[in-house]
Amino acid sequence: MTPATQSADSMRSHSSGRGLRFTLIAVGLTCAGIALGLKALKTSQLRAEVELAAREAQSLYEGFRKFEEHGGAYPNSFLTPAFELDSAEPLRRRGYYRGQIQSRIANGRFDDYDAPDDRGLNKEFWLEMTLAVDPSVRLLVVRSDDAPLSGGEWLDGVYLVRRNGLEKL
Repeated sequence: MTPATQSADSMRSHSSGRGLRFTLIAVGLTCAGIALGLKALKTSQLRAEVELAAREAQSLYEGFRKFEEHGGAYPNSFLTPAFELDSAEPLRRRGYYRGQIQSRIANGRFDDYDAPDDRGLNKEFWLEMTLAVDPSVRLLVVRSDDAPLSGGEWLDGVYLVRRNGLEKL
């Protein structure tokens, strides 16, 4: 091999190593970009799902209010007409709620409901639910001072349950 041939082989080998590194860096950056894009997409989809569930929860809240307005009390926790965690009865049967929130919550079932009696028989209520799309997201539909995480404070409306407390929606 002549010195010129050795030099050309050395340059090809050296430049192909640089090309390979450049290609690997480009592939790595592309993968990182795709991962960030997917995370942003998932975040925006979760935000949209929370907004839809919050609108449904607001409709449910209005159904509770109408039930109480016409009947003088909220559905009972245990006695007839007891609120049913898997069907939202008696609100549905009486036409106060027609929404589809069960399709957005975990297992199609509300987590818990209570109509505390410290202000009179069924004069307040709270209903807690977990979103199906992300179990770390929970909503509280409430008109009570005895709701989970209320700390004895009167809450009225729909709240997003967060690790550090409640956020009114």
